Amino acid sequence: MYDKTRFLQDYFDLVKHIPAAAADPKESGFLKDVLNRRGASQLMSAASMNEICQFSGGVLRDLLALAQSATQYAYRDAQDRIARKHVQAATRQLGNRYLAGLGLCNGG
Repeated sequence: MYDKTRFLQDYFDLVKHIPAAAADPKESGFLKDVLNRRGASQLMSAASMNEICQFSGGVLRDLLALAQSATQYAYRDAQDRIARKHVQAATRQLGNRYLAGLGLCNGG
């Protein structure tokens, strides 16, 4: 279905660019402020917030999706704090969702 002679976006009717809110998500005070304003500092460590910022790629949609998914993983584990394993699971889930959307996910 896909070959190297066309850009990936040529296979879609509409491609929307989602700009990053921060050039360096690892060091973004803005992204951390967004999480803090939503109460993240009460639920996770600074290291977990840094990971969520980094893995969001600076995209607000992904930042909020990762934070919400990490919270759901912690809730499922009956934990009152978001641990590193919850952030990693949320990151894996988001990545798999994007791969599946491109038809590249093998289910693993």
